Amino acid sequence: MSPILLVCLLLGYLIMSSSCRAATVTVPLIKDAFAIYCHIGVGTPAQSIAPQVDTGSPDLWVPLPDCPCADSENAKYDPTKSATVSVSEQGYVPFELDYGGEGVRGNPVNDTVRIGGMSLVNQSFAGVLDIVYGDFLTVILGLSFPVTNGTFIGGDPLFWNMVNRKLLDINQFSIWLNPTGSNAVAGEIMFGGVNPARYSGELNILSTPTSNYWRVNASNIHWGNQTILSKPGSAVFDSGTTGIELTTEQWQSLHELAPELSSPCDLSVLPNISFSLGGKVYPITPSVYVVNPADADPLQWPKLGGCHTYIGGPYAGDNTGMIILGLPFFRQYFMTFSYLGTSCSRGNGNCLGEAEIGIATPVSQPVAVAPAPMMSQPIAAAPAPRMSQTVAAAPARMASAKEARYQRVQR
Repeated sequence: MSPILLVCLLLGYLIMSSSCRAATVTVPLIKDAFAIYCHIGVGTPAQSIAPQVDTGSPDLWVPLPDCPCADSENAKYDPTKSATVSVSEQGYVPFELDYGGEGVRGNPVNDTVRIGGMSLVNQSFAGVLDIVYGDFLTVILGLSFPVTNGTFIGGDPLFWNMVNRKLLDINQFSIWLNPTGSNAVAGEIMFGGVNPARYSGELNILSTPTSNYWRVNASNIHWGNQTILSKPGSAVFDSGTTGIELTTEQWQSLHELAPELSSPCDLSVLPNISFSLGGKVYPITPSVYVVNPADADPLQWPKLGGCHTYIGGPYAGDNTGMIILGLPFFRQYFMTFSYLGTSCSRGNGNCLGEAEIGIATPVSQPVAVAPAPMMSQPIAAAPAPRMSQTVAAAPARMASAKEARYQRVQR
């Protein structure tokens, strides 16, 4: 065999194996009062990025060098420094759209994205050039269905490329946030399966449509033993939203049951807020939904029963009648998101097959033993996800577009 033919065969093999196979990938999470983040590498050599993990939107959003939409230069991606960047068949087709109350514009980009021990070659993502209107936009790793309305025109998002390229033994990802305090490992996201050591008891399974969001039927909301909602609705699981967002009707009912008190905040007298989902009741405790002054400025959040809480409403999507179950729900419960079909592409117009959401009680891990992110090649030291300060320091700056929109609505 001639050397030229051998080289051609080798190149063909590398192209066919363009994404490194890994049955499961576990990535440590970073968390603060506003959001959860993970580390990824973009380009070759890999540029270290810490996107917000967002189950409420579909795409990977990465600010480009000239974008004024991220505080740290380390949170941006420079395509001129990557040997593997490519242009889609349509070329650099500019996009401009509304995202969670923020208007952004930019260009679709294709490059290698590394997450855990997996490399996704020619992964499409949104390169953000500018904020058209709004306050702040950070790096976002979207994990909802690729047919979500309003998405930019590009290739399939990261998780769905894992699915469509058959890189996972199970088309599933799971999110575990450690119930133990901030000195312990914050949590992890696993692609391709579930770590049974991260939850206890039964994993309750709920079906979800594959048309847009990870959402389920909701029948009742309770404040203690009093009913806020007693008619059918739906709830969206959105890790990219800082709080729990209710509709106008639910918000007004809640305020009638929990008037603002002049006395100091006392968690011991506050009840749980509970959600009936798929025939089972899921309570959120006051220790989870009340704002801790050490984590965030309580005055930026609405007040219930004398305490500032992460519960609010109305919100931009109020007319849909959907409840948004944001970070407080993820702090309270271990979550799995499973796709039971075989193909879910943006070009399909619909995902083929069914999907499920699993909910269970998380198990605490008291010792910080989280490994460094595993990449197929070294990545630079991890940047602060949102700011030049550490994650735990001074979280008064709004963490995301949706969190910014959430706070504006409450004022």
